[in-house]
Amino acid sequence: STRHGVLCIGGNDAGRTYADVFLLQWIPQTQQLSQVSLPPFPTPRAYAGVSLPTVDDDVRRHFEPRAASVSDRLGILERLRSAGIRTMAVVQPMLPGPLPELAQALAERCDSVSIDVLRGEYEAAPLFDDHPDARTDGWQATRADELAQRLEELGVAVWDSELPPGLSEDSR
Repeated sequence: STRHGVLCIGGNDAGRTYADVFLLQWIPQTQQLSQVSLPPFPTPRAYAGVSLPTVDDDVRRHFEPRAASVSDRLGILERLRSAGIRTMAVVQPMLPGPLPELAQALAERCDSVSIDVLRGEYEAAPLFDDHPDARTDGWQATRADELAQRLEELGVAVWDSELPPGLSEDSR
């Protein structure tokens, strides 16, 4: 889902694979569903990704105790990419950990990366008590900018729209 509607991308059934791309939109004025056709994929393809806000597994364990380990997430990206699937990662919020290693790990496994900052602590506020700098807007913005710069230097597309490069409105 996007703020513009539901993006429908390809698919398959028992008989064939479809490259169709279209946007379903609800039109409140007419109380009807609208289908906006978009350019089809030249060949059907898939995009998949993970969230990876740090490569420091101790930090991951502190902030995301029930989430997959860093090595599990990186392994998922490796397997997806080796299968010909375009890979992406979402880094949000910025968490403590070495940025050069994070950038390198992502560059080796991702076609594109979305970076965003902390948008509120809510129930996670106590987790930031051990990392007080990480809760500040300045720290978040500086780290996000540094990671974006490192990724771009490594040739990785960095995006901040709702969709990755190739699927965003800017690329249509």
